[in-house]
Amino acid sequence: AVLVNVGRGQVVDEDALYEALSSGQLLGAGVDCWYKYPTSVASRQCTPVSDRLDFASLPNLVLSPHRAGAVGLPRTEQARMHCLAKLCNAAVEGGVWTMPNRVDMAKGY
Repeated sequence: AVLVNVGRGQVVDEDALYEALSSGQLLGAGVDCWYKYPTSVASRQCTPVSDRLDFASLPNLVLSPHRAGAVGLPRTEQARMHCLAKLCNAAVEGGVWTMPNRVDMAKGY
């Protein structure tokens, strides 16, 4: 199973999500809303997901900058959905390691 949360971080139990991703109970998760938002865009000192758990170390977690609700031009939205479908298919077919555009946490993007 893959979990996608585009609503609010607190809708999903933080500890349960971390455990399910760490243990492999969940194939992966896409999180567009976080438990703790960065206090400063320029600061790399804060953990943008959790105060307590190292979500950034999980290779099967995709983070996005809380943009799921943004409305764009119809062609932009269609292109966005096409890219999302490619990511989901790549995760299902080859696992999270084959997903394109993975975030490099060491580089911060």
